[in-house]
Amino acid sequence: MSTTIGPAPVTRNHSVTFDFQDIEFRKAENGRSENYTLRGHAAVFNSLSQDLGGFRETIEPGAFRNALRGTPDVRLLFNHDSNRVLARTTAQVDGKPSLELREDKSGLHVWAVIQPRSWVNDLALEMRGGLIDQMSFAFSLRDNGDEWLSNEDGSVTRTILPDGIDSLYDVSVVTFPAYPDSEVGIRELRYAVQQGRLPRSILGEPEEVTAANVSLADKVGSSPHDVSVVAEDVIVDSLKVMRAQTSAALQQAKTRHLSAMKGIHHEDHDTDR
Repeated sequence: MSTTIGPAPVTRNHSVTFDFQDIEFRKAENGRSENYTLRGHAAVFNSLSQDLGGFRETIEPGAFRNALRGTPDVRLLFNHDSNRVLARTTAQVDGKPSLELREDKSGLHVWAVIQPRSWVNDLALEMRGGLIDQMSFAFSLRDNGDEWLSNEDGSVTRTILPDGIDSLYDVSVVTFPAYPDSEVGIRELRYAVQQGRLPRSILGEPEEVTAANVSLADKVGSSPHDVSVVAEDVIVDSLKVMRAQTSAALQQAKTRHLSAMKGIHHEDHDTDR
């Protein structure tokens, strides 16, 4: 049975990567411009992301509504590189925004007008040839903007809830996913475990010693909890484990002592005989 764990109370910066769904990158359709146009969906609702380091992510319809209210300043980048800006919502080309983002029934729709440069021309060729076929977007979560699911097969899924995205920073065409199998993903999982939203076995650590083995730095992580409270929790958990280990050692010593005494008693008895 899958286990659904409640939403998180903390806002954190984050990025997630999806394979291209219907992205088109080509010369402008009017034939009078050398500009490129890029259109399609950077994210599709209810579709699993790439592996983000021990878990995958899915996005529910409505997740982008809050982030797209007003006129957010969002850039279209290559590989999340601020030196490789393809378009921007606040920059205009021919009197229109060079980047337009909207949420439709399918997901996050992207439309951009991109002015040609040497590296952009190369990127267009690479995308058309299938060498580059993923998009990633960087965002922050609202309080209670997600929930975790521990599946029967041991996999973990995080769901971004409606209005769960607080801010959208950039949308990027990427060569590689944002952080596959990286420390960032493990930190996200560890944080969910510390909140009691996932079982500790997800991290491959024994349940009874996990709390004592988590370092203070890992406990604090990106959590806003007071350091002194976290430190106290770590100390208490460590003392509990030490107490249990000491008790077990004393019991073993007592058993050995009793066995030794019985042996001495038998030897004396045999001598008297």
